This record gives sequence, structure tokens and C-alpha cells, in this order.
Amino acid sequence: MKKNLSLKIAKALFRFAEKPGKPGKEELGKKIFTELKALVAISDDEGFKKTLLHLSSVDGEKLVKLLDEVFEKKLETSVRNILILLIKSRATEQLPELYEAYKKLYFRREHIADVTIISARELNESEKKSILEKLESKKHTAMHENFLVNAELIGGVQIYKNNFLTDLSVKTYLEKLKHHLTSHEYAI
Repeated sequence: MKKNLSLKIAKALFRFAEKPGKPGKEELGKKIFTELKALVAISDDEGFKKTLLHLSSVDGEKLVKLLDEVFEKKLETSVRNILILLIKSRATEQLPELYEAYKKLYFRREHIADVTIISARELNESEKKSILEKLESKKHTAMHENFLVNAELIGGVQIYKNNFLTDLSVKTYLEKLKHHLTSHEYAI
């Protein structure tokens, strides 16, 4: 399955959740987002990947029944059907792409900013809260935050908000300082 097919499936799922006159469409959109996110999280597990690969040989009705049992009939029907399509096509590796495409559509509709904050060390809860408050005060939008650690930053943070980078890391500051000092002649 190609990337554009993942995008087409994401758009179809999104349109389904947005169907005019559909009661609870806001909740349905959020439920689909949450379930896709959870499926992507567990799809990294090697055991889960092997299980999905073996399920591709199970016939349609048995597969539906099996997935309903595994997910205790809590999986949104449209998400379950997409999962079956991916399993039968042996294309479950496309789940992350499908999730990312759906997430972009969902966040745009809900006016949610996708924020990734990368720091040199694990931030404690008060540090995370402080950063998020500063980001929220600049623009009153809801945020979906993701915190990562990259020790190469030395200190400070890098903030990706809707694919825009604000780099406040010590590593970048030192690189800029080195460039400035080596690109100019200074009299001694």
C-alpha cells in the first residue's frame, strides 16, 4: 500500500466521521483518532506484528469475530473494518501513516496544535506544565503534546509546533557561536 492510499483511507474515515446529520460526530472523530493512536502504539510490538501477519489467512467472518473478541467489541466498526483491510492486504505497516494522515485532518478540524517538545533530559511535570502554559498563552488553541529526550541538545529545548521549529537548545546556540567566531576576523 502506498502513502497516497493511506491518505485516501484516512480521508474516507474522516468523511465518514463528519457525515452531516450523524449524531455524535465530534465524539466519533475523537474515538477514531484515539483508536488509531492505540493501534499504532501496539503495532510496534513484534509479537503483535507476527499475529497480524498470521491473521491474513483467516477468512472474513472469523476475522471480524476474532477482532471483536480481542477488542471486546469496543473497537469502532469503521476502524475494525480498516484494520481488516490492512490485515488482508498484508499492509499493517501502513497503520502509522494512516494515523498521521487522520491526525492532521482531525487536528485541523478541532483547531488542535500538534506540539513536540524535545529536551536534553527528561522534564519533570512542573517543567512540562510551564512550557505548555507559555505556548498556550501565545495562542489560545488546544494542544496535543509529545515530549521526547535527545541528550545531544546539551540543554534547552526544541519545540515543533505544527511542523514549525523553535530551537532554543544549547547545541544550536554553540553551533551558531562557533560559526560566528570562525567566520569573522577578530583583531587580537
